[in-house]
Amino acid sequence: MIDIEVNTKTTNKDDDITSFANIGDEYYELIVNNIKNIAEIVKAGVQDNLEQGKDIFGNAVAPKKSGGRIFYDTGELFKSVLSQQKAKDEFQIYINGNRSEIMYYLNQGTDKMPARQAFGLSVDTNKKTDDYINNLLNTTK
Repeated sequence: MIDIEVNTKTTNKDDDITSFANIGDEYYELIVNNIKNIAEIVKAGVQDNLEQGKDIFGNAVAPKKSGGRIFYDTGELFKSVLSQQKAKDEFQIYINGNRSEIMYYLNQGTDKMPARQAFGLSVDTNKKTDDYINNLLNTTK
């Protein structure tokens, strides 16, 4: 399964977000209580990439050889982007079922197909999550 986890753990440390972001405990609970909203921003970003045929960098992905709309022939891949709460402070964004294998090959490419990296944290999604967190922190001062 391909997944993006949205939680209070960093990807390069075992510390929680309080030490990573150098914020106090009062802000930690605020962010934990908003993890679901942050996960929805990430999920919407992946869906936006799929719907608009763009990669995580905001560029148009390589078109299909056979023509037609990339990523969105039937809408099944788009509908397979799901969000699931795994713990109080952890959500997982993932592609459901056999569509996860399809997304893996689209993201990685093959010998016969260029990579079309649409699943991941895009530049736009990173900005939206940063703005959301900054807004949370600024409204509690």
